[in-house]
This record gives sequence, C-alpha cells and structure tokens, in this order.
Amino acid sequence: MRNLNWILIICFATITVVSAQKKELRTANKMFEKGQLQELKAYLDENQSIFENADQRILDDLSVLQGKIARLDRNYSKALKIVQSLESKESYAEQVNTMKDSLVNDLITEAIQANENKNYAEAADKLYMSYSLRPDQYQDYLYFAASSAIAAKDTLAALDYYNQLKDMKYEGIQTKYFVTEKKSGEELEVSLSEYEIFQRSKDYENFRKEQTPSKYPEIVKNLGILYLQIGETDTALAVIQEARKQNPEDLELILTEGNIYIQLDEKEKFLELTELAAERDPNNALIFFNLGVVTSDLEEDEKAREYYEKSIAIDPTYMNAYLNLTNLILEEDQEIVDQMNNLGTSKADDAKYEELKAKREELYLETIPLLEKALTIENNCGVIRTLQNIYNVLDDSEKLNQYRDLYIQECSVESE
Repeated sequence: MRNLNWILIICFATITVVSAQKKELRTANKMFEKGQLQELKAYLDENQSIFENADQRILDDLSVLQGKIARLDRNYSKALKIVQSLESKESYAEQVNTMKDSLVNDLITEAIQANENKNYAEAADKLYMSYSLRPDQYQDYLYFAASSAIAAKDTLAALDYYNQLKDMKYEGIQTKYFVTEKKSGEELEVSLSEYEIFQRSKDYENFRKEQTPSKYPEIVKNLGILYLQIGETDTALAVIQEARKQNPEDLELILTEGNIYIQLDEKEKFLELTELAAERDPNNALIFFNLGVVTSDLEEDEKAREYYEKSIAIDPTYMNAYLNLTNLILEEDQEIVDQMNNLGTSKADDAKYEELKAKREELYLETIPLLEKALTIENNCGVIRTLQNIYNVLDDSEKLNQYRDLYIQECSVESE
C-alpha cells in the first residue's frame, strides 16, 4: 500500500510539472502573438528551469517558439539550426515549412540589400543559408552565394560553394519568353504567365522561347581561377581538363585552360589552346590580342603583327592592340640607333648612316597612323609623348608643337 502511495505521488507530481510546463508555454506563445518580444525573452529566461526535464514534445514546441524569436531577432543561423532539428519530425512539417518560407523571404530580402550596399560577405552568407533551407529547390541561391563570395574576395567560401555546384552538375538553365507586339513590331521579353495570356491576344505574334546558356562551364572556370589564386595550379588544371572532357568545344573552358598554362609559363600550350579558341570565335578581338602578346614573347614578330592587326580589324577601338602593334614596330628602332652610333666617318659609313636614318624614319611614318588613331579613342599621355618624340626625330616642327601643346593641355605640366 505504501508503494502504491509513492507511485501515486510521483505520477501526480509528474502531471503537475507537465501541466506547469504546458501552462508556461501557452503563456509564452500568447506573449509572442501580442508582439511582446522583450518581455517574452525575459519570461523564458526566468522560467528556464521549468523546462529542464521536459519531454521531447514540449521541448520541440519550445524550439518552434525559439525559432520564431530568433528569426525576429535576425539571428538567422540559430533559426536555421532549430528548423533543421525539427524538419525530420512529421508532426511539425507544416510549422517547419512556414518557418522556412518566412526565413527565406527575410534572408533573400536582406541579401539583395547587402549586395546593393556592397556588403558581399553578408550577402553570400545569407544566400547560402537560404539554399540550406531547401537544397533541392534553392540551388540558384547557392550559385548567387558563390558569386557574392567572389565579390567579397572570400576565396575559401567561393571554392566551397562552387565545388558543391560542380558536384551537383548545376547548370542554372532558364527559359525566357518573347512576344512581338504587332502594332510597334517590337519584341518584348515577358514572364511565363504573360506569355500564356498574350497567346490568346490578337495584338501579339511571333511567340518564341529561348533557353539561357548553361552556367556549368563558368562554374568550372571560376573554380580553376580560385585554385590558381591559392597556388593550387595542378588542381586548377585538373578541374578544367576534367570539364573539357565533357565539353571539349566550350570556349570558356578552352580559354581558362590556356590562361592556366600562361601562369605555368608554358607559352606554347597557351598558344595552341588560344589558336583553337580563335577558330571557335573568329570575331573575338581579345583572343587575337592575346595571341599577339604570346607570339611576340616567343619572338615570332610577323605572326604577332598579324594577330594585332586582326584584333584591330575586329575592333577598331581596341586601344591596347594599337599600342602593342606600335611597340612591336618600334622594337627595331633601338637596334638602328645603336648601328648609327657605332659608325665611323668614312664615306661608306656616311652612306650607311643615311640608309639607317631613312629606315628609322620609315618605322616612325608607319607608326604615326596607328598612334593618331589611338588618340581618337583616348587622349593617352604616353601616346602624345611618343608622337612628340617621333616628330622631333622627323624634324617636323609644326607637328611637334601641335603635340607638345596637346600634352600640356591634356597632361600635367609637371610631367613635361
């Protein structure tokens, strides 16, 4: 009988404790619904001991409330952990989904604001948390997180995010929708819902869909660049070469592999890959410019000249191509000057001197149109100074004064 009494006392005590716990939790939830956030936090702190030995159901209910509080406090990492601790429990599925939706809305709004304010590290962190809430659904947020991490110069975070994207073979392909307005003839990009509505209208025609390119090559390219930045050249090369096996014709991957070989000072391999890229994209001025740079470094001056001229033909405003081509032509100038200075005073030497002088003037006359064209693109002080020097050698006082005045006008007097 005594044992039975003890059992009844224990059961009554347990019921009393559980009842108190539920009562405190109801009170806490009412305070939350009334928006009494500071009072609620103080209340939970004061009554913390009541929940120390609570059963799992009450603890889970308390976690839901704490998750809501953490969200309002913008303590998103805590809220995320709470959501993740509850998402395997079927009875909390609806509450967890509601919490996830609220968190994602908050995180994305703040991530956009952070990016606009150039707080890229904060944006990357919040975008990644958004992805973590629904990894199967929000892979785009992981891609955006990686981009923000690069902007924040957080190489390790960017590497982590891009490696995850690579492992899941993320492509990020989207469908764009276009319609043409009959009245104006203008093609418009519209949303899917607008596209479906306009198809039933007589005011629009030429309905078409277009898929955006896969982002996978860009992801692999960025991985290669990031591994290069931390000095893991072999890993960078392996990543790109693996991707090229799957996409051997992809221009971005070809160029990235070539750039890695430049880092390794393997100019011949860079040349091979960049020539392949030029075949794939024959209207890319930058590719031909880079070919000019490398062939010049390899002392293949005729080829270099052809590449620079091709770059200019594709893009007549490509300033660096004009400058490099000019420098290439003038490389012979110092050699001519040295020969002139080493001549004696004999008639034969005088004749040779005149011959070299004429050859030097030909070089200058060849570069003048290039330099003057470059000046129409940009008032470059180095170009103006070079033209001054050329017209000084050519004894053209009028042109010399013209470019001297331009230099004073456009460049600092102190630099004169």
